[in-house]
Amino acid sequence: MIPPPPAPQRAAAPPSAVVPSPAPPANSTLVGLVEFGDRPVALINIDGVVQRINVGEAIGNSGWTLFSINKQEAVIRRNGEVRSVYAGQKF
Repeated sequence: MIPPPPAPQRAAAPPSAVVPSPAPPANSTLVGLVEFGDRPVALINIDGVVQRINVGEAIGNSGWTLFSINKQEAVIRRNGEVRSVYAGQKF
């Protein structure tokens, strides 16, 4: 008696591509900039609550960090991306 042929083997599925998760929606708004002597701070509305953020601090859980403040501009950074934000602007 002849043994049955081996069952056909299925080709392995190609690995799925890793897709980066989308950036969180803009839920922060720069309310204004205030100078306390030589230490300016940004007033940022985060999810409906205005918070005082110092240069170098994280901005809520957005992933953004306040990098610098120059006159009427706040410079923020996240994962190598740098943006300028002005009063009233969402990010």
